[in-house]
Amino acid sequence: MLCELYTRLTAVGAAYDYKIPESVTQRDFAGALSYTAIHINRGVRDLRDAELVEWGRDQIHILDWSGLAKLAQFNRSYLDIRKARR
Repeated sequence: MLCELYTRLTAVGAAYDYKIPESVTQRDFAGALSYTAIHINRGVRDLRDAELVEWGRDQIHILDWSGLAKLAQFNRSYLDIRKARR
């Protein structure tokens, strides 16, 4: 979900430099994915420990996009998104 969220936000110009501003909370992820906040917290901890993300109060920073995408088996082609023109 993190890869997809970043891809979608980038397409509309709301995210850049592998940073998602206006932090989405772990509770938001839990609700969207129908997981408990505890499970999301453990997953975020694992991503931090693997040095894939930094999850702060005001942004989520993806440190290793290719590593995160590989772990998630993410392929943006199914989204059929084209970058928005400014």
